[in-house]
Amino acid sequence: MNKPAVLLEGESLLMDGLAALLQADGGLEVRRIGKTSDRPPPEEMNPPAIVLFDLDRIEAGLLLNYLTENAGPALIGLSLTGNKVLLLSRELRTVATSEDLQAIIMDQLRKEK
Repeated sequence: MNKPAVLLEGESLLMDGLAALLQADGGLEVRRIGKTSDRPPPEEMNPPAIVLFDLDRIEAGLLLNYLTENAGPALIGLSLTGNKVLLLSRELRTVATSEDLQAIIMDQLRKEK
């Protein structure tokens, strides 16, 4: 049985500590990726269930690339500044009309109530 995969994005002390904590659990496959050049080809990666990143250090471009290239995993941003955790909902949809876009917006607004 495959262990659930967790991908840690970034090279910070926060990610170092989190990697050690998660690896000690033993029930997870923990992978680290730093710079874009460190990334293995997608076919060599077991798709992660969760991607963790440092909100204080991630480049917006890297995050946006990951969001558009990978559907499925939960994204969790962590920040030591203010002890914050940002949970990003990942759902990639294709819209053909402005009505499709409006329906998505209205659906999200209903969920926020």
